[in-house]
Parts: sequence; structure tokens; C-alpha cells
Amino acid sequence: MVKRLFWVGVGAAAGASGTVWVQQKVKRQMETLGPDSVVQVAGTVASKAGSSALKVGRRVTYRLVDAASEGRSTMREREGALKEARDTRAAGPRRMPARPDAGAPADSLSSIRAARR
Repeated sequence: MVKRLFWVGVGAAAGASGTVWVQQKVKRQMETLGPDSVVQVAGTVASKAGSSALKVGRRVTYRLVDAASEGRSTMREREGALKEARDTRAAGPRRMPARPDAGAPADSLSSIRAARR
């Protein structure tokens, strides 16, 4: 019975110390991934990159500006075409399209069906 109590005590002590150790590791890791640390790392990387990062940033900015202006001009062209089509439709009289068999004699349909066979 004493042996069992000894080993229960050893297990409890190992579990408690392991829990404390894991908590400390997690706390340290969270400090390294915290906002202050991320800003510091980003600043270091940016200062190392230097002017090449600025050049890349400028190129990306110019490409975005070009894409936006091209999109606007295409949008204006399409909008003009749609307005023109709308105005053309609105100007003309509205009529229902004639059915192809509206004036055809009744036996013409049977002759068409017979020709298909």
C-alpha cells in the first residue's frame, strides 16, 4: 500500500511540474508572437529590405492604379453601350413578334409533319 501511495505521489508531482513547464513555454511563445514583437520583427525586416521594398511597393501601386483606370474606362464604355441599346429600344414601337405559323393554313403543318417522316 505504501508503494502505491509513493507512485501516486510521484505521478502527481510529475503532472504538476509538467503543467507548470508547459504553461511557461506557452507564455514565452505568446510573448514572442505578441503585437509588440511582430512590429519589432517587421521593422527589422523592412529596414533590411530597404529601398528594394519601396521599389516593389511603387511598382505594385502603379499597377493597381493602371488596373483601376482601365476598369473605369471599360465600365464607362459598357455603360454607354447599354444606355444606347436601352434608348434604341425605347424609341421604337413595342410590338409583339409575329408567330411564324400565324397566317399559315392548318394543313401546312400536317404537310411539314408528313415530310419529316
